[in-house]
Amino acid sequence: MISPPTFKNHHLKGLQPVLRVMHDKGFSAEQCLDGSGLSVDDLLRDGQSLRLEQEFRIYRNLQNLVDSEDLGLDLGQAFELQNYGVLGYAILSAATVQEALELVADFGELTFSHFNIAIRNIDDLAGFVFAPSYELPDDLLRIYSDRDLSAAITAFNSFSMQKQQATKIHLVHDGQNNVERYEQFFRCDVVFNQPCNALLFDPRLLQGILPQRDAQAAIYLRKQCEQLLKSFSQQGGFIDKVRRLMLAEPGQFPGIKSLAEQLHLSERSLRRRLQEENSSYQKLLNDTRCELAKQYLKTGLSIEHIAELLKYSETANFSHAFKRWTGLSPVQFRNQNTLS
Repeated sequence: MISPPTFKNHHLKGLQPVLRVMHDKGFSAEQCLDGSGLSVDDLLRDGQSLRLEQEFRIYRNLQNLVDSEDLGLDLGQAFELQNYGVLGYAILSAATVQEALELVADFGELTFSHFNIAIRNIDDLAGFVFAPSYELPDDLLRIYSDRDLSAAITAFNSFSMQKQQATKIHLVHDGQNNVERYEQFFRCDVVFNQPCNALLFDPRLLQGILPQRDAQAAIYLRKQCEQLLKSFSQQGGFIDKVRRLMLAEPGQFPGIKSLAEQLHLSERSLRRRLQEENSSYQKLLNDTRCELAKQYLKTGLSIEHIAELLKYSETANFSHAFKRWTGLSPVQFRNQNTLS
């Protein structure tokens, strides 16, 4: 069965290193937050999450403010292990490189990444892989990919106390004909237009012993990561709660009245809450259907069956809707994204 898309809201502390970089470039926090619905005071509040729409707006602001192809790479270098809180300290206490990377893979949702993180061998190399967990906007794919790979290599070299670890870098975007700049930054071969972002290295490095290993602390900090992840799953934002209800029963999309009842709200209050978060029932329904459709189209399911799963009475109606959402017909999307 296909897993529903995971929409990740991030903690506001994920903005701290980003805003430090922008401050050094001469831009204020107010400029970076413009139009996001967040203020500088919000950054000081504990436990507040950053909605997906807000984060996208902020990162678009960053790109508009800084005319530099290196922005994502610069941002990634600002993410130090302590920025990840308890997960960062767990990584430092790990016994080996493999144990440290397994922690990141197990608790990837405690990072600020929009990618699913895993360890996987690629072409006889060990791979620290960042696979798309949902469709990122085209205009933000490069900055998020560059940021995460830059942060990964920075952290990797930091906790292992090595000068250079990467043998090859894979990136999902095209690099905009700037191969030399990327290879200069990562100090290794860089390959573009790949299915996943990845940091590839000699598998023997996985057995490397870490200098700050602490077995007792590692056990304790792993448990703390487990508790934190559990609490995050219980405290998702309001938009996420609505999405989860929409996906609760495969093939069924509850109407707004049903959603309001499940959330113990009046229909009017639900519409107001969604409007306050710059959304609506129809937008969430379209977004959910679109993400599911993209996943289904990467499988062998027929387009007729997909239309049925998404509750369209006519296949043509689904096809028209999908082209409106993506600019591509279902057949065109499938041809460009067929899983090997």
